[in-house]
Amino acid sequence: MARMIDVRPSYKGEGKVWDSIQANLPDEIIVYNNREVRGREFDFCLVVEGSGFLVVEVKGWLYDKIKVENVDQIVVEGYEKTQQSPKKQARVYRWHILETIRKKFDANPLVIDMVCYPFITQAQYMIAGLDIVSDPYLTIFKEDLENASL
Repeated sequence: MARMIDVRPSYKGEGKVWDSIQANLPDEIIVYNNREVRGREFDFCLVVEGSGFLVVEVKGWLYDKIKVENVDQIVVEGYEKTQQSPKKQARVYRWHILETIRKKFDANPLVIDMVCYPFITQAQYMIAGLDIVSDPYLTIFKEDLENASL
């Protein structure tokens, strides 16, 4: 069971990701969530001892409530403004974490960024056009969270 440092988030999508990480990842994984780095708050940062860091941006969007116009214009029902790329958002957190570690520890660790859609399957992601937003190999889908053997 992964070592969860912070409390379970109250947002439904982030809570689902938290539960899946806690239940399915090994003890060697240390997990921080909703922490601020250089003025920006990431959803999850997993520390993989001896390997590096994984930053995950979670979007609790529903498949039938989104329309992807382009990579930085995603219309989400219920939001006043169009949403920008969650992949770009994760990449910013990645750079902030990397720069902080470089400056504090003079180290250059591996830091990977991913997007997670806890309520969208990979098939729905393709139909919606989210593949222009994040590469499927760097995206976590609903079925990934629900099936630990994937």
